[in-house]
Amino acid sequence: VSQDMQQFILSLFVEHTQTLIAHKRELQAQGTLKVAIYSHDISMAATACHLFESLFTAANGISLESTYSNQEVLQAIVEKVFAFCMLWSIGGNIDDLDGRAAFSEVLVALFPKLGLPKFKDSMTAFDFHIDCKSNQWVLWKDYVDDFHYEANMPYTSILVPTLDTFRYSYLTELLFHVNYGVFLTGESGVGKTCIAQNLIHKLKTQSAANCNVFPIVLNFSAQTSAKSVQFGIEKKLQKRTKTKYGGPQNKKVLIYIDDINMPAKEEFGAQPPIE
Repeated sequence: VSQDMQQFILSLFVEHTQTLIAHKRELQAQGTLKVAIYSHDISMAATACHLFESLFTAANGISLESTYSNQEVLQAIVEKVFAFCMLWSIGGNIDDLDGRAAFSEVLVALFPKLGLPKFKDSMTAFDFHIDCKSNQWVLWKDYVDDFHYEANMPYTSILVPTLDTFRYSYLTELLFHVNYGVFLTGESGVGKTCIAQNLIHKLKTQSAANCNVFPIVLNFSAQTSAKSVQFGIEKKLQKRTKTKYGGPQNKKVLIYIDDINMPAKEEFGAQPPIE
């Protein structure tokens, strides 16, 4: 990446990250939007950086060789990728349609050259995904496959593809590839566990030849203790030295925790298994 492009990317983060976070906080204070769970400013900024890192690759269509001679084209793609990252890192925990619509308006106002299609009905910027290869915005729903029932599949593993299950799986996988943890939250029965389990299965299938994913699954309950969590992780790892543990050679350890909110609180209100 050229020095000019590095400065352009840096300027996007410096100029717009705090601005968008401030707009979100203002909309939240006004009651215009609601969030499923509170996010700290540094967490949203870090998520944006990791999303950008995962998307700004040749595999996603960022071909520096073909676009380097035309800085305007490359800058246009970078700005769209950046806006997409801001949308989901800062606005990803917005829990209501009106709030997402309001945040979308803020984003479009800050980036007038995004080229997002005109919103129809109740659509927002959250309904679009940036295709770097074509430099176009594509509806998420266009990626969703039809559901095909498999008779031998366990009932608890059945995941009907929807707009939400697809895009949350996609975003989670993006962050996994840059070693960044993801917290999936939502009401009971919306498919969080199925999304995670299907993604783990997909990663294991994709990496079968390389054997580089080693999942550790923990299920929390009210009786889960900090000691049992430590034991549950260590017993599946290999002991390297007296005080060091690690996964199998050439494998990336993936720890998935289900029902993370379940451990009972101790007398001071803390939950040691989570800590």
